[in-house]
Amino acid sequence: MHICWFRRCTCCFGQRAVYARYAKQYISRSYVIGRDGRIAFQTMGYDQAEFDQLMGAVSKELARRP
Repeated sequence: MHICWFRRCTCCFGQRAVYARYAKQYISRSYVIGRDGRIAFQTMGYDQAEFDQLMGAVSKELARRP
């Protein structure tokens, strides 16, 4: 699986279709996708308390058995 973090990448985003579909006014969004493929946690913007919850959700999902 290839994950690209660069906006100008053409290897997987082509015409930035993914970015255009999900980016709204440059507000950062974070998602934790669980092992079952569902959204386990989501947040918008940045707040230290939410970031701590995000890290907790990541740890929880990584600890789950595949």
